[in-house]
Amino acid sequence: MIRRALGLASLAGSLVLLGLLARAWSLSALTEPVPTLLLLDRHGAFLGEVGTGESEPVGFWPATDAHGALPERVVAATLAIEDRRFGEHPGVDPVAVARAVGQNLGSGERVSGASTIAMQLARLQDPGPRTWPKKLVEATTALVLVDRHGDEAVLAQYLKLAPYGNNLHGVAYAARRYFDKPLDDLSWAESAYLAALPQAPGLMNPYDRDGRDRGVARARRILDLLAADGQLAAEDRARADVELDALVFHHRPERPASTLHAVMRLEERLRSADERHRYAQDPRVFTTLDLQLQTELQARLREQIRAWEARGAGNAALMVVELDTGAVRAAVGSTDYFDERFSGSMDFTRTPRSPGSTLKPFLYAEALERGLIDPVRPIDDLQRGPDGIGNADSDFLGPLLPRQALANSRNVPAVEILRRIGLDQGYGLYRDLGLHEGEHDGAHYGFSLALGGMPTTLTQLVQASTGLATDGVARRLVWTDREPHEVVGKRFDEATARRVSSWLSDPMARLPTFPRMGHSELPFPAAIKTGTSPDFRDAWAIAWTEEYAVGVWVGHPDWRPMQQLSGYRAGASLVHDVLRTLHPVESEGLSDVGRLGPEGERLVRVCPLSGGRATAACPGQTQEWQPVEPEPCPWHVLADVDVRTGGLATESTPPGARRTRGLADLPARYAAWAEREGVETLPRAWVDDTPQVEVLSPRDGDHLLRDPEAPDGAGTVLLAAAVDPPGSQVVWYVDGEPWKVVDAPYTARWPLEPGEHVLEARLPFDARGAKVRITAR
Repeated sequence: MIRRALGLASLAGSLVLLGLLARAWSLSALTEPVPTLLLLDRHGAFLGEVGTGESEPVGFWPATDAHGALPERVVAATLAIEDRRFGEHPGVDPVAVARAVGQNLGSGERVSGASTIAMQLARLQDPGPRTWPKKLVEATTALVLVDRHGDEAVLAQYLKLAPYGNNLHGVAYAARRYFDKPLDDLSWAESAYLAALPQAPGLMNPYDRDGRDRGVARARRILDLLAADGQLAAEDRARADVELDALVFHHRPERPASTLHAVMRLEERLRSADERHRYAQDPRVFTTLDLQLQTELQARLREQIRAWEARGAGNAALMVVELDTGAVRAAVGSTDYFDERFSGSMDFTRTPRSPGSTLKPFLYAEALERGLIDPVRPIDDLQRGPDGIGNADSDFLGPLLPRQALANSRNVPAVEILRRIGLDQGYGLYRDLGLHEGEHDGAHYGFSLALGGMPTTLTQLVQASTGLATDGVARRLVWTDREPHEVVGKRFDEATARRVSSWLSDPMARLPTFPRMGHSELPFPAAIKTGTSPDFRDAWAIAWTEEYAVGVWVGHPDWRPMQQLSGYRAGASLVHDVLRTLHPVESEGLSDVGRLGPEGERLVRVCPLSGGRATAACPGQTQEWQPVEPEPCPWHVLADVDVRTGGLATESTPPGARRTRGLADLPARYAAWAEREGVETLPRAWVDDTPQVEVLSPRDGDHLLRDPEAPDGAGTVLLAAAVDPPGSQVVWYVDGEPWKVVDAPYTARWPLEPGEHVLEARLPFDARGAKVRITAR
């Protein structure tokens, strides 16, 4: 029986031992706590931390350098007080255990411990009540830890996990927080103070006077031990002793108010454990932001929005991107994060709003790529387009070259370009540029796609604009120094991007809509495009130079209308100020260097109306990039005029009554515009050839909507025709019945009636003409 009992006891003991070893093995893996990331600006200024929460532990930085070496002073100070025989025992120190037992028995109370670095690490990785069974597990785990990983790895793990007070874990993070230093730069006094903290971090809190005194006393004991072991020279010991009384402990810096939105954006991206483990070796995240620039620009925005508050402005947002790299230098989400009146906590760089005309450059670029427009072929700005879309100034400028049409931000030509591209194709273009995520189709927005009817964000707009600013190569926006500088894609050819940039940076092309020497003109080349949403609810400006892209939004968070605060008056004025800040040297004087044009092309002088090579007959001239000079202008001729009659001079006109003038010989569709603008045209006699008739308005297939609240007969549609060569009159027919006879320029307004209709323009006494079919609802 005794032998059997002994066998059972032996078996039970073996099972307990095996269970203990199994438990120790399971606890001996080196845990990988997610490190707290320290967000810094590009120059190293503090921006914020990315941890697990406001009251959760932070730190867990590695104590090893890039080569895997531990800091000598911190190691020496730590081992002197925590484990003097480290490396001479297998994880449990029998000498220390015997000493502790003797001292504790002799005093009748616990006055000494025998925990080694490995045993403390076991407790740090598996915290719990300090019971005897728990201590037994910790001791066994310590033995397994050292056997499994080695002394160096165990020490490195301890220095990563040990508590240093104020929720800080890991000596490397503690050094950054308390002394704003890397471990290798710590003095003996600083190293000793940090080594003193893990035993009782709450009692030796350096932010508390009594706690600091207790920490200094323990640090002096550490220095004494180091000196006694010969690791600290007398001179260094004396210097460290003096320094201990003068230690300066840094508090956690406040997150700069100007970068709160940007930091929150970065925290979202870096919050995942996988993303933070990428920074495990060096958890400092150097962002691309420039804190000084960001703070200065936010202050300027705040000052200006306060000045515009009486006109309905409530907030603003701004972004600055370095074009060579895509690095975001400034991202101001609002004028004041803490402004509750105007939703300052909203990040307006990420809030979808109506971008107005800022999307037009992309349509022009796409049309150039597809051959749908030509730099020297005019686009008509004569009358309202589909859906009754007109220009912001309710005027029409006639034939415009694409340069002038875009620089003047004309709506009618932009809608015509979108019509040529196609609604779905235009919507797809915006999707490819990252301006939306494809929730709808093109028909959902209709032709308002050309005018900002599709919401987008300032971030998306700036990102897309880099494709035009950098010769067609769009770059992904970069927020940290470890992100790759990636090309999103090449959406436009280099020639197209350079051409559009040259149009937007030409101050002469902006006339007459935007004045010279105004907000959109700088003393150095800068492409600027503004945008205004309906009722002045949003004011935008996007601009780029050779080095930077800048985007600005101004508006009210509740989408309330502003009072005449347009993209030009608000957005462009702010962009103008920012660009001068970014280019201080160039701002000192006018620059003679223009933007680069398409490779292999040169600037030629062309007629601003026809796009042909400018001649003496043309009323003015503009410049355009072309591979060869175009043919001479076909729309203007030099002719002798009889000043007495205003007609062409004849053989009988005396020399004194003759004057040579440049006269316009325009296509017939411009007759009404020419008459309204007082353009002096070449008199033309009636010829025997049958004139050609063209209906200019409405377009064939138009769907017109009547205002349901308008009185009967109040809703009308413009009927306009062109006759070449001009005749005396035109007869308008509605559904096969004559309706009205009109003289040149052959326009009338027909009261809309519901249903499908055929509208026809004919010459008198001639069955031939031109017709269109429309639908009115």
